Amino acid sequence: MSTVGDELQRILEGDVTTNRNARVAVQRDASLFSLTPQMVVYPKSVNDIQKLIPFALQHKLSITPRGAGTDMTGAAIGTSIILDTARYLHRIATVTPTAVTAQSGALLRTIDPTLASMGVQLASAPVSRTTSTIGGMVANNAGGEYSLQYGNTAKAVRTLKVVLADGNEYTIAPLSRKQLDKKMAEPTFEGTLYKNVFELIDTHYDTIRNARPAVPRISSGYALWDVWDKETGVFDLTQLFAGSQGTLGIITEATLEPVAKPTHSATVLAYMSGLRSLDAVITTVLGHTPATFEGYDEPSLRHFKTLYRQLGLHQLLKGITGKGMFFGIELQADTEAQLREKVHALRAELIQLGVTVDIEPITTKSTAFWRSRRSVLALLQTQSRTFHGTPLIDDFAVPPTKIGTIIPKVRALLKKYALPASIHGHLGDGALHIIPIGPVLSQKHRRKLEPLMRELVALIKEQGGALSSEHNDGMARGPWLKAAYGPEVYDLFVQTKELFDPHYLFNPHKKTDASWAYSMHHTALPATLDNV
Repeated sequence: MSTVGDELQRILEGDVTTNRNARVAVQRDASLFSLTPQMVVYPKSVNDIQKLIPFALQHKLSITPRGAGTDMTGAAIGTSIILDTARYLHRIATVTPTAVTAQSGALLRTIDPTLASMGVQLASAPVSRTTSTIGGMVANNAGGEYSLQYGNTAKAVRTLKVVLADGNEYTIAPLSRKQLDKKMAEPTFEGTLYKNVFELIDTHYDTIRNARPAVPRISSGYALWDVWDKETGVFDLTQLFAGSQGTLGIITEATLEPVAKPTHSATVLAYMSGLRSLDAVITTVLGHTPATFEGYDEPSLRHFKTLYRQLGLHQLLKGITGKGMFFGIELQADTEAQLREKVHALRAELIQLGVTVDIEPITTKSTAFWRSRRSVLALLQTQSRTFHGTPLIDDFAVPPTKIGTIIPKVRALLKKYALPASIHGHLGDGALHIIPIGPVLSQKHRRKLEPLMRELVALIKEQGGALSSEHNDGMARGPWLKAAYGPEVYDLFVQTKELFDPHYLFNPHKKTDASWAYSMHHTALPATLDNV
């Protein structure tokens, strides 16, 4: 172990390692980036994290929190200290029908069975719910298949415990104006921080509100627009930490609110051969208040015969044109009779729009499509890794009724830069995932990514959209925050970062201090592709 590592181990109860194998094991997350840390720290207590803060400042080290390492943007990797909370900080304090309180390293899969027995669930759980940690879900503001109904994880957060740059742990919860005034009057680090954040948001209130992308859910930038509401008088710093990717402080515990599982649900499977009436289809479906509304373009389906077999789509897609889209729409109701009525009403309207429709059996649980939906991203990633690529331009959102407008434009961009890709997403939220299928990490293809991203960001901004709906910024989209939000709002993001973290201790090279040159320099590029 290094001298610094030895010194740190002497003051911590948990584990510190500089072993090469341990460092290499955390140099990747689910992104296309790779950073090898100097050491990995496995804290056994919050006190360990508190001791780590002054130590890191003294030795000019940085701290990157890591849960399960499923982040798709490079936010769970770093070159200094990786703080792995999953080994020890996984205590589950409370699981009730109305609240889940757990440490940041707690795995969702250990909580799910208890919630299910109570007839509830954490609705924002991502596809990676079998490996996701509570802290990771909050830090990324993760979304899931029921986010259309309930929003991303931020909407479920009730309280957080966080360790800030002064090395102390604080409990963060929504405050009334009276409580906020009292907090701001305290002559403490916490009181000063609340005062400065409030003044920043209140001074630029209209600018911040107007900067919020016009989409249902956002996982990009810092959610300043959700912190202070003049009309309700509520000031809620939890909304700033949700989606901050460990760049403002270290989340140690979260309390989230579950929601009821559906009593009766059914899935309408549908297919349209072209995109001419896509906006009308989306408007029609949203008029029936779906629980979920997913869509896949034909390259997504055509590329994976496995998905065809799982869904039994041979008849439904008999007239495949190469330019259409496939839908999975889940409807819910309190009784089977109400559910049947909802399903047949939607089916009739879709048929009038020229959409081919099929229906899964009406039961208490939709099955085949959602099993396939949960596996499709894994299938796409497996295939893309065959070509040494993973998602990069994958997670933007636009107003749902503009999807029909933006998909042809995105396809034209992909064609222009010769980057074949699948497009699928949560149509009800206007969220689209673009997964390049090809050697995107070769030198030849990497040179295309910057001009492609520049054009794509401008297109998203033009449509009132957001860079990310659920996967967040990190090293992938952090470099584009200024282009997406403009210099004024970007400067407010920078000020926010520096109020919480003036020494850039927490998770550098993500969010406001990300750069395209740095990110591209740290792609996981196989040597065999260097000159392709």
